Amino acid sequence: MGPVKNPEFASLPQATWYETTGIVLLLLPIVGIGVAPLWLSDMILKSLQPFLQGVL
Repeated sequence: MGPVKNPEFASLPQATWYETTGIVLLLLPIVGIGVAPLWLSDMILKSLQPFLQGVL
């Protein structure tokens, strides 16, 4: 994205270990659901089937 234009931003500290850990813990489920969404949709469908049978 190019060089940093504002010199104040160049002096910002790096992310700490707990900030990095939080980011990784949030990204893992997002990537997992994006790569293999069928296990999640199967769980949702199994729980909705009794409801849908009662409505229909």
